[in-house]
Amino acid sequence: MGVPMVTLSGRSFAARVCGSLVRASGLVDLVCASPDEYVERAVTLGHDRAQIAAYKAQLEANRDTCDLFNMEKLVSSLEDLYATMVVDYQQGALPRPDLTNLDVYMKVGVDHDHEGQEILAMEDYHGLYKAKLASRHLARPVVADNRLWTAQDIALTDGEPAVPEPQARLRRAAAD
Repeated sequence: MGVPMVTLSGRSFAARVCGSLVRASGLVDLVCASPDEYVERAVTLGHDRAQIAAYKAQLEANRDTCDLFNMEKLVSSLEDLYATMVVDYQQGALPRPDLTNLDVYMKVGVDHDHEGQEILAMEDYHGLYKAKLASRHLARPVVADNRLWTAQDIALTDGEPAVPEPQARLRRAAAD
C-alpha cells in the first residue's frame, strides 16, 4: 500500500480490474485509456519525484475514506444485490443468457494472433472480429445474434440489401 500505479484499462473484465482499483483509491488520473497515454504518463511520472511523493501522500491521506477500503459500502452493496436477486427469482425474472454463436466467437478469438496484433491498440477491433466472422460465415453460415453478429452483418456479407433491424427481430422471432 502507498505506491501509486499507472495502469491501462483494457477491453476485458480482467484488463479493467486494476483500473477499478486505482480509481477506487482516488487516483483517477493514473488510469490511462490508450497504450500511448500509458507510456507517456509512466515516463513523465518516472521523471517527477515530487508528483510521485504527492500521489503517495494522497494515498495515505485517503486510505481511511476511499471506496477501496470502505467495507460498510461493499457489504451494503452486496446485500442490495442479493436482495434484488431474490426478488428477481421470486418474480420468475431470472436472466437467460443468449449463448448463440459463443463457440464461433471463441474460435475466432482464439485463432487471432494476439502476439502479432495488439487488440487494445486497434481503434476498430469490432470491425476486425466482424471481418473474421464474415469470412467464417461465407464458409459455414453463422446465424444472427443479439451481440456482435447481426442480420445487417449477414446481409452485407451475403451481398443482399440491409435488413431493417425491426424486420430482423421479427424474422428471428418467427424462426424460434
